[in-house]
Amino acid sequence: MGQNNSLYEYLAVSLRKPLESWFLKGEKLQEIRLRIGQPLMIRYDGEEFFLTEQGHGYRVWELEEEKRKKVFYITEEQMQETLSYLSDYSLYAYEEEIKQGFFTVGGGCRIGVCGKAVVENGEVKTIYPVSSLNIRFAHEIKGCSDRILPFLFKGERFLSTLIVSPPLCGKTTILRDCIRNLSNGGSYEREKKPHYFHGKTVGVVDERGEISDFFCGMAQHDLGIQTDVLSQCPKVEGMMMLIRTMAPEIIAVDEIGSEEEMNTMIYGMNCGCSLLATAHSASMEELLKKKAFQKVKEEKMFERYVILSRRNGVGTIEKVYDGDGQEIWESKERK
Repeated sequence: MGQNNSLYEYLAVSLRKPLESWFLKGEKLQEIRLRIGQPLMIRYDGEEFFLTEQGHGYRVWELEEEKRKKVFYITEEQMQETLSYLSDYSLYAYEEEIKQGFFTVGGGCRIGVCGKAVVENGEVKTIYPVSSLNIRFAHEIKGCSDRILPFLFKGERFLSTLIVSPPLCGKTTILRDCIRNLSNGGSYEREKKPHYFHGKTVGVVDERGEISDFFCGMAQHDLGIQTDVLSQCPKVEGMMMLIRTMAPEIIAVDEIGSEEEMNTMIYGMNCGCSLLATAHSASMEELLKKKAFQKVKEEKMFERYVILSRRNGVGTIEKVYDGDGQEIWESKERK
């Protein structure tokens, strides 16, 4: 069942049969959603399916009244059993993460959590009882960033890059592979000529543990031979720690969005670091409408913007822009 095999064993026993065939299909399984009293749902290759007890999948738009009777509904007992397995019977050990709405398990899989928020003095302390889980799979696809490398260099110099896409379009997967390539060094082809680059020292702040899947002092995903990782650390504090102590040539982070994060990245840039990051948006125009990102363009923090979609599958590269927001490449592929 590939790299997701261990997560299959974390599911309630009664959920394994309907999901078994989908796990066997491998890398295209993106999410499993459990909601008490609602149908078992998965996202597979960009589409949502409700499953029957035998594992047959109905697309969301196919679920008419008669088919609703055939799908598999999640019980409170199945939810509790799955939570126990995922947390190794120690859910309290994940409370610091859960109060942010998620926790991360082996393989870099992030588990989104909803239910009743327990609030004290205006702060969320935990979520209990849990009514919904969103199990998101981390996929390591080596070589998936090769296609964008020719746009990300000027000679030997890496150009600070922001990877932009809506959710579930593969930006974390491509970020992870970019880090590996930059750390190891290698080559790319431009204008039918090979170009070579030396490996760089990359500092990664992995706030949610999805990039590295850090375990027992080691990244479980391949991030290259010159990469230093701060796992489960807030991005702002983590970037400052890396700048002060690890002298990274490149700082890499996932899903930036706050003004404080932008200011810290500007500080890193002024300290001589190149930047590699991702952000949520469907287009360059939508990105620059966000207040925090207006400063990004003004300060010319990034010299390249890579826009992703899932038009031709997860990780479709749509466009590349330069630091002035001018389009320098557009995909000619059509679905």
